Amino acid sequence: MKAGRRLAFPRWNSFEMTPEASTAPGRGEKTGDAFEEAWPKIDAIGGFLVPGQERCLFDLVRALPNDAVILEVGSFLGRSTVSMALACRGTDRHIFAVDTFEGNATDFVNGANNVHWTGSDFLQTFEANLERSGVRQYVTPLRGTSRDIAKHWAQPIDLLFLDGSHEFEDVKADFEDFFRWLVPGGCVALHDVTPSWPGVLRVWRKQVRPQTERHGNLSSLAYGYKPVSAQPVVNVVLPVHNRAEDTRRCLQNLQRQDYAGPMPIFVVDDGSTDGTAEMLRTEFPSVRVLRGDGNLWWTGAMALAVRHLMPRRRDGDYLLAVNNDSLLPKDAVSGLVEVSTRERRAVVSGAARSPEGHAIPVGGRFHWGRVLSTGVSGSTHDIGEDTDCVEVDAVFGRLSLFPMEVFAEVGNFDSERFPHYWGDTEFCVRIKKQGSRRILVTNRVTATCRTRPGPGLT
Repeated sequence: MKAGRRLAFPRWNSFEMTPEASTAPGRGEKTGDAFEEAWPKIDAIGGFLVPGQERCLFDLVRALPNDAVILEVGSFLGRSTVSMALACRGTDRHIFAVDTFEGNATDFVNGANNVHWTGSDFLQTFEANLERSGVRQYVTPLRGTSRDIAKHWAQPIDLLFLDGSHEFEDVKADFEDFFRWLVPGGCVALHDVTPSWPGVLRVWRKQVRPQTERHGNLSSLAYGYKPVSAQPVVNVVLPVHNRAEDTRRCLQNLQRQDYAGPMPIFVVDDGSTDGTAEMLRTEFPSVRVLRGDGNLWWTGAMALAVRHLMPRRRDGDYLLAVNNDSLLPKDAVSGLVEVSTRERRAVVSGAARSPEGHAIPVGGRFHWGRVLSTGVSGSTHDIGEDTDCVEVDAVFGRLSLFPMEVFAEVGNFDSERFPHYWGDTEFCVRIKKQGSRRILVTNRVTATCRTRPGPGLT
């Protein structure tokens, strides 16, 4: 939450902005009548935006994709939230509003500056303002400190609006914690970029502006866009059926990855009956859950995830298939992306070992004319000492990175013919037949997995 409010705002050039950059981007549809219609609902809510900043936020959201995710840190009574939510109407855009909804006794005084709320905190009034404005369905309040929420955040962000604590260390942490989730081309906006709030101004100058482009502002509301050349999106997919504790450990492990780009996590819950659904809802609210009825099995779960992701994919995106009994080193995702990029967007699996240290097969070479294949574990015996990867005919689903464009090239996983075993192998056979992409096992990354080999491995 904000640390205080002194409503004195600088000239644009006092924080390295110019009047020429002082309007919201014109990438989306014109707002005109739509904003005028929305204005009475916004104006009925107390808050600290400078006149015109409501329209700026509205315009920024209207320029986003129809399924955009907006993360707001610092919502107070909801004036900024509703300004953005009214631009979500008729779309699948959604806002996550992060706030303690408690403020502090020094800087938040009920009735001061014509701002009022009901109850001992802001949440009741915030939710009432959402209901009164008709936008409740577009907003999910996340109550807590931004640092605590960031520990469990796991999905890409299209618009990041930072208006929480104005202390330098807090603003810096908010930016660093959530900017990694901002999609290439996504927008980050900060409120109160002014000498009156030196912590916010310093973060804008030292962290935000150098890492963004196409800057603009309206008075103290400044924004910029993440360069499209930034790290690609890696969509992590975990097919699960029961084994909630394995899933919990795997998700906690994934959230410790050091990958600098967006890394949304999708759990395909195929009819779990052991409390998995409740655990995902309460402990991992930002993980996206795709549900099955218990009949998907591994290949069907992966095919469902691919169908969900393909309409939303951007050039350069990846899909990372992970078994929920796998624990990855902190640099696993960045390492797999590095190898795939170096090898012209190859399909890549990391190596795997059991908790006892035994090598586990993660890929295979076929002996055509025979039923069996030879497993490749990623050990030095399989790869050699002079390189970090070896070419194989197929990789298995323990820890496998697929460029998303392969699904456009060869189709989806074949869940009809191979509902569980061999689904990953058959998919790789189609990739190999196409002939334009390598399939590799690398020891650049080694995961710890339990051993559950399928048929056909020796």
